Amino acid sequence: MTALPGMVELAWVALGSALGAVARFGLGEYLLRSGLAYPLTTTLAVNLSGCLAAGALAGSLESSGTLVSGFLLGGFLGSYTTVSTFSLESVGLWQSRRRGAAVGYVLVSTVGGLVFALAGRAFAAGIAS
Repeated sequence: MTALPGMVELAWVALGSALGAVARFGLGEYLLRSGLAYPLTTTLAVNLSGCLAAGALAGSLESSGTLVSGFLLGGFLGSYTTVSTFSLESVGLWQSRRRGAAVGYVLVSTVGGLVFALAGRAFAAGIAS
């Protein structure tokens, strides 16, 4: 049986979550102000960069303690990337009769996320060797 996380672990996850949310908001605002189309660039950019970072971190943090992985993976990246926003935006595209954009968005996000996560792991493995 695994012990429940203590207050120190929870505090690190909470801090990582706060910083991840701020990073997500900042990148989204930057992309919107750059004139890129919403949501096809903002959430997509966040999710793909988050998948790349998660892959790299998961590969390099395997021997790290739970505080580091909790802070970075569970906290920071957990609030930085978001499937809930992605899902709502996909539904919005579908309901606005932009069916091709909705399907494309789901496919690029899903397949792209997998590819970027694999690339992150490979990158981390290359640095470690």
